[in-house]
Amino acid sequence: MVNLEKYKNDGWGLSRKEFELLYDFLSKNNDRELNIVEFGSGISTEFLIDFNTIHSSRFKIYSFDDSIEYAYKGHDENLLLSIISLVDTDDNTFESMFINKKYDESKMRDKLTPSHTRQKNTFYKINESMLPETIDLVIVDGPHGNGRSLAFLHCFNRFKDGTFVLIDDASHYPFYEHLKMLCNTEIVYEQHIREDKWNNGGDFILCKILK
Repeated sequence: MVNLEKYKNDGWGLSRKEFELLYDFLSKNNDRELNIVEFGSGISTEFLIDFNTIHSSRFKIYSFDDSIEYAYKGHDENLLLSIISLVDTDDNTFESMFINKKYDESKMRDKLTPSHTRQKNTFYKINESMLPETIDLVIVDGPHGNGRSLAFLHCFNRFKDGTFVLIDDASHYPFYEHLKMLCNTEIVYEQHIREDKWNNGGDFILCKILK
């Protein structure tokens, strides 16, 4: 059993309830070779690696972040960690990509301003070769701002029936609404508490993809 208190944080990471739900999902799939993608590396990465080690699991973890400071510092044979720069775009292009259900790399530009919590239309500069062909679990906890929704444009064609998607800070922006523009989903658990996130459950949506 993983000791969840090890991953306690001041609100910039996942809540205890989120870790409990992840633990439940991973335990039920412990005999499978899962592909896990997480946007925003750090404490959650450590949790996934610890689960792999304790339970002798075979989960492959694809982790993305723009900050060496906050990303997971360790190494593991099942972890592919990419520290990459950020890109952004204008409001109209951002929304049109969800309407067209297609990520348009040509309309993205390198982010020239410092990263901050209210940045707009910003995401990691990833290409499709950095992702697995199929995805069983996605954890969306980065970068800052509304641009997290772009994670879904990168991933939705790789979702399977039953893929789980965990969206942290779910009430900050219409993340879930953007996901629903791309695929059918079913909410497994939803909670929106911003104060003392670790103890009170946090602000997140856990949903399942339906195909």
